[in-house]
Amino acid sequence: MLIEARWRKEKELMRRVFGRFRPFAEAPIFGFQGHLRGPRSGRLYEVVLESNEELYPQYDPSIYINPRIGANWRVSRYGRSEPELCVIKDWNPALSTFASALRAAIKYLNEQDGIYA
Repeated sequence: MLIEARWRKEKELMRRVFGRFRPFAEAPIFGFQGHLRGPRSGRLYEVVLESNEELYPQYDPSIYINPRIGANWRVSRYGRSEPELCVIKDWNPALSTFASALRAAIKYLNEQDGIYA
């Protein structure tokens, strides 16, 4: 279950490391939203990282990328109509963060962007 101190630290870390990503919170859902540019195509991708207050940090946040790219997608755990990216393998509730999830999304985007262009 998310506690205020953890959310404060998550926002601080994201501001320092990924300053263009902005926090949002609409209880019980919260997370970060921003854009990444594809390294080969130059396409702008909207990226949303979100979780549920009751489940974080025990479970990794959901990652959404629009437009969708590649094939690593699963049904959204939080009821969204669009699927979420499935790339986080070693989630550790004590050590992993939203910044960790965004790094996984960046790695995936770097591998997938422009492959079929």
